[in-house]
Amino acid sequence: DDGDDGDDGDDGDEDDSGGRIQHGVIYHQPDLAGVVVDQQVFQGLVKKYLPRLHAHMVSVDMNLDSVTTNWIMCLFATSLPIEVVLHIWDCIFTEGIKILFRAGLAVLKMIEKQLLSTTSFEEVLEVFRTLRNTKIDVERFMKTCFDSMWMHAFSKTHIVKLRCQHVPVVLDMVGYSPEEIQDAHHVINALKPLTLKSSLKSPRLSELHGRYLFRPTRHDQTQTQTQTQTQTQTQTQ
Repeated sequence: DDGDDGDDGDDGDEDDSGGRIQHGVIYHQPDLAGVVVDQQVFQGLVKKYLPRLHAHMVSVDMNLDSVTTNWIMCLFATSLPIEVVLHIWDCIFTEGIKILFRAGLAVLKMIEKQLLSTTSFEEVLEVFRTLRNTKIDVERFMKTCFDSMWMHAFSKTHIVKLRCQHVPVVLDMVGYSPEEIQDAHHVINALKPLTLKSSLKSPRLSELHGRYLFRPTRHDQTQTQTQTQTQTQTQTQ
């Protein structure tokens, strides 16, 4: 438990700036301001929890933004094996968006030794590029996500505070007016941390994945049996 406070809810402040800001800064908007804000938040968390790795990334001139754009916008769907992705999504539905930061830190922790052994920007990108097809122990990965021995608890309220620190700079950088920046800052401050606590006893996505995606169909089973019988007959002859 990360000490989350607050229930679901969005104050939905009215837009007084000509329609540009309605619900604060979000990911899928033309200027990607929400993505940039959370990238800045993530960079700060990497510096705090993985200082040696952060220093190495700086030394090889590697900006993690080139990797984390996909992590944030696609919720890791294009960056990690599907069985890991579905476990992350399960946690997002129950714990909220802060799991994106936990999962990102866990990925870096998992491949920290590989990254520290790199000597160039290109080598670092190659490590990240191969993640999608890397065999990952899902249970170990999820334990790393919630291991308080190296990653201390941080609530969604704390993430909102970190976002607020970066909002003015990011919005100024992408061309927002001072009034729009003030409006966005106000909306983000007003947002209540969102947690989706479902009372439904439905299977988790990761369970459905194991139940359906990896379960052989009758056709597959018949084909396997036929192939086995053919091989046996061939060997006997």
